[in-house]
Amino acid sequence: MWIAEVQFFASAKPPEATLRYPRDAYSFLCLYDTVDLAPLSPGFEGFAVTPSLPAGLTLSASSGAIYGSPESAAEATTISVTATHVTTGETSYSASFTLSVVAC
Repeated sequence: MWIAEVQFFASAKPPEATLRYPRDAYSFLCLYDTVDLAPLSPGFEGFAVTPSLPAGLTLSASSGAIYGSPESAAEATTISVTATHVTTGETSYSASFTLSVVAC
């Protein structure tokens, strides 16, 4: 008769997380395009953005989605979105992309 011992080990370390959006650059037409961008990465909350988004666009602090219709032209600007990882509570996660709004 054989007796086998099986041991399972669990790690409290979550998988590597990366906050990111679908593209590195976006360009929209003012008063025409409807914006609906969402991060590709799950597991984040407490989103913030710098600098401020162009008029008419809003960041959801809970989901990281950027939505709305741009109301005026804006030069290409590097937008940085930061968030907190829900498992670790770390706040060092960020994603950057370029956003511009073309005049009507």
